[in-house]
Amino acid sequence: MDEYQRTLHALIEYRILAAEDDGAVLPETEKPVEPGEPYEGVARLIRLLRRVGDLPADAILEDPDLYQGALVTAVERFQRRHGLDPDGRIDKATLAQLNTPLRFRVHQLELALERLRRRPYDPSRSAIVLNLPEFRLRAFRQNHLDLEMKIVVGEAPERKTPILSSQLEMVIFHPYWNVPVKIERDELVPEIIKDPSFLSANHLEMITPEGAVLHDPVSDDMLPKLRSGRIRLRQTPGPKNVLGLAKFVFPNQYEVYMHGTSAQWLFDRARRDLSHGCIRLEN
Repeated sequence: MDEYQRTLHALIEYRILAAEDDGAVLPETEKPVEPGEPYEGVARLIRLLRRVGDLPADAILEDPDLYQGALVTAVERFQRRHGLDPDGRIDKATLAQLNTPLRFRVHQLELALERLRRRPYDPSRSAIVLNLPEFRLRAFRQNHLDLEMKIVVGEAPERKTPILSSQLEMVIFHPYWNVPVKIERDELVPEIIKDPSFLSANHLEMITPEGAVLHDPVSDDMLPKLRSGRIRLRQTPGPKNVLGLAKFVFPNQYEVYMHGTSAQWLFDRARRDLSHGCIRLEN
């Protein structure tokens, strides 16, 4: 079953679930609900998680007033599916997802289907598919899953990674990072002002419009040129380079691309919308 058919099947199922659900809202608490604690929303939580399939119908629940056992495991499964840290705690982020009406999930699936209609791809051809809400990449060859990995995508909503379709054009090994002007102005120049050794410590070079490397220390006269982009910054290849070992280029109007990263610890997070818009690859 291809991605379109799976999404269509999920839409049909969720339309039924939304029609059957009573729409009750789980009560808020001052502090996160921890496993083993009493919670007045246990009955609703059981109904909801059974309905969406995270809690098996035959799960044994010993105390109807305590949040424990199989119910905690079901919440962890729910958290994992929704890009949350699967710690079993019912905190504000988890409660917000649990209280999202199923009719809204129906609308999300309808939008996903429409995107698939507008940007179809032939599953029999080789393809790299990025599932942005899931923070995962899958590579297919002749309809066979060849590769799967975690990704980091653009921070929502201001820097979210755009939805697009393109063709991989080039792979650059040991790339330079040419710092975008906005990042240079808003993030790096303040660091340079605070610490004159910031450039050398982070293997950054100053580049003139002609492409020459400036070896002079940063002076007060240079700061306006750095802020305006008349002098550009670039990071040399190496273990500290933010693009990692490779950069994957595909033509698009948004100037985004895929690349490695020196910040591998970010892949330990469940929610990974952390970049400026480009896609960081786990491996």
